[in-house]
Amino acid sequence: MTGIRTVFSAGPFKVETEESAWRLSSPQWPGFKIGSLTCNVCLSGHKHYPEELRVERLENEEGLRMTWMFKTAGAKIIQDITNHPNHLEISSFFQNLSTKTACLNELALLESAGPGETSFGVRQGEARVYEEGGYWGRVRKLSRSPKPSSEVVEQVSSSEVQGSSQVCWEVYNPFDRMAFLAGFLTFERWLGMVETRFNSCLGVAGWKMGFDAGDVIVYPGESVKLEDVVLMLGRDPWLLLEEFGDIVGEKNRIRSLENPPVSWCSWYPFRLGVSEERVLENARIGAERLKSLGLKNIQVDLGWEKDYLPSSYDENEQFPHGLKWLSEQLEKMGFNLGVWKAPFTISEFDPVAAKHPEWLLGDEKEKPAPYWTWFWKPYGKVYALDLTHPEAQNYLREKISSLAKKGVKYFKLDFMGGPCNPRLRNRYNRRIVAGGGVEAARLGCRLISETLRNIDPECLVLNCNPYEPCGLGYFQLLYTCNDTGNTGYVTWQFMKENYRSVASHLWKNHRWGIIQPSCLCVGPPGTLEEARIRATAAYFSGGEISIGDDLATLPEDRWQVLLSVLPPAGSSAKPVDLFEPVTVEQLSYEDMSRSGSEATAVSIEEDGGNIWVQQVETEWDSWIIAGLFAWEPPKTREGREHLITRFNIPWSLLGLNPDRKYWVYEFWSGQFLGEAPSKPRRGGYTHPGDAGKLLWSSTDETVQVTFFGPAARVLAIREKRSNPWIVGTSFHLTGGGELRNVAWDESKKMLKGELQRPAGQLGFIVAAGIPTRQVRAIVDNRPTPVQPGANGSLIVPMISGENPLHWEICFEDGS
Repeated sequence: MTGIRTVFSAGPFKVETEESAWRLSSPQWPGFKIGSLTCNVCLSGHKHYPEELRVERLENEEGLRMTWMFKTAGAKIIQDITNHPNHLEISSFFQNLSTKTACLNELALLESAGPGETSFGVRQGEARVYEEGGYWGRVRKLSRSPKPSSEVVEQVSSSEVQGSSQVCWEVYNPFDRMAFLAGFLTFERWLGMVETRFNSCLGVAGWKMGFDAGDVIVYPGESVKLEDVVLMLGRDPWLLLEEFGDIVGEKNRIRSLENPPVSWCSWYPFRLGVSEERVLENARIGAERLKSLGLKNIQVDLGWEKDYLPSSYDENEQFPHGLKWLSEQLEKMGFNLGVWKAPFTISEFDPVAAKHPEWLLGDEKEKPAPYWTWFWKPYGKVYALDLTHPEAQNYLREKISSLAKKGVKYFKLDFMGGPCNPRLRNRYNRRIVAGGGVEAARLGCRLISETLRNIDPECLVLNCNPYEPCGLGYFQLLYTCNDTGNTGYVTWQFMKENYRSVASHLWKNHRWGIIQPSCLCVGPPGTLEEARIRATAAYFSGGEISIGDDLATLPEDRWQVLLSVLPPAGSSAKPVDLFEPVTVEQLSYEDMSRSGSEATAVSIEEDGGNIWVQQVETEWDSWIIAGLFAWEPPKTREGREHLITRFNIPWSLLGLNPDRKYWVYEFWSGQFLGEAPSKPRRGGYTHPGDAGKLLWSSTDETVQVTFFGPAARVLAIREKRSNPWIVGTSFHLTGGGELRNVAWDESKKMLKGELQRPAGQLGFIVAAGIPTRQVRAIVDNRPTPVQPGANGSLIVPMISGENPLHWEICFEDGS
């Protein structure tokens, strides 16, 4: 482009305007640029490009105003670019200058369509792109297309990859070590999308920020506020996401709960077979074993409604005493009643569908128009409530109010995306955006929030909506992945993609609400290892724990898994390899037997999200826990041997200093792994049996962890001490977060502390740095036998009591 007229510095960016476009670059990232940026609009089915660009400085000299003139269409778009310390913001308005009513179909706020105009640094095809959309999220190479079945990314030709993302999008170049984030700060009416096209020959072939405008009507002379945009740049891609989350939260006045709740959900153990008796039975067991660990909400999922209709608010015969009575019984146990509802969905068998078809959304062919066929009894078509209709709003307000007055305090609101369906544009009020946008759905969410707040301000609402922005700021809980399903039935590939989606959303926790990674199911028929994978992901999410098992039949080994993640973390882990995947390999038994440390390893992973790290802070110590996920089942070679998985993790990725010494403990196995970094094995000889130590090796640069997948391992890593110290426990996933007042008394050569767990829980604590074999332990004022543990550790068994359990470990002189 030629004819540069204005140069403006905005945060880390440089903005250059020209006769008909503008471009973005950065002195901090020489290889970054987005050029030939313009906007465009589709009105009444016709796409229009600006014929003139006018540029002027804002009065405060902190920004630029760009006015795009669409003379043929009789319209203009005004964009104000304002400077902030670490980013720039763009606010936009559309104005109808014609004498006719305009129908706004689609709008691109920023678009660069010329090949070669956009660059994300050196070797940009290998740059990592963050994309998300409600229940899904991922980081992929810019040049690599996801699986063809993806709804949001498709390979448009053999050489071109196309992708899109809701609300925010980010690219990170690991060679330049720089990241660029583009996001929407607001979502009052429209769902902002960021789209990219990458060509293997030409590089970035297109980049756009815009939205489906939902065919909203704009009167002559009217000016319409569009959604605000933020552009950010920095070295840490995860930190940029967190900062983006903070900016959005502040701008939209989102307030989060202080602590994540713990709930029980009836869906996976009972589905439509849920009943009053089964709910109360689980509540009674929960009161005995889980209430002291935070269980508060007993949520009845689909199955309580008359005729099983998703739109019914009346109880069926499985709840003969009604919800009001049930809420009172649960309250006596100290619990809140929760229910599942699909408030924006109307079944064809609901009388509302026949009596008030005008309350339902339609498409261009019919009104009402179904948006889905219901999967469960009684099946049939389902419609989306037209939330632009005042009478439909009154209906919704009345129904939600009726549940709150029955004592319901927890609402799982599902199938909330119907009013946003792009096909359902035929609505009562065309001045409000329905299908294609989020305005109508947000109107409904605000109505629900205000209704509940007026009746009981303590009510909690779980927002289950693939169009996530609809409930932001109104509901406290965010459903953040696809349904987890019962154990055993879903594939490992599905679980991998689902929990990687959770990893992609962890930055939202406590910023946009408390996330919920679907239900935590740990019971049969799935394996114990699968239960541990699910529990590890649920705990590290830092979000709500929603228990999804029948407590009356849960085996004791699965109880131990469930108890280990309660109470929940309260803060999310960081998926440290999301943007810079570590090397994950598989090794052959034969090669390891023959070649030892020289065994050939085959790389199996090119995506991150396998290593989640969380800081643990107590009054007596601080340490990290690292969750490692090996998703691939063991591959076989020649039908007679399995390949084992090995992680190669840089110490720097864990945020640890390799110049220091650490003690490492693995929670699920209860195995103390010894000191790291450690000295090489004598002679450098290794063999397959060394994998039983879990730590294959730990050098000054990396730690190698080896185990068979699919599985999860949780490492508790503490700084080594000169005196005996606790390195882990079997009670809680933190490996010590449940201990209090731990202290070493040098004069008495005694390590002491307290265990705080529900009464009757059997387990042990593990100590390392043992100077002598002459050891005795006292638990609850009684002598307790100690046991030798792995790698020179000491195991002290104990059973928790009604009060904090005091314990002492005494070390006598001698050897």
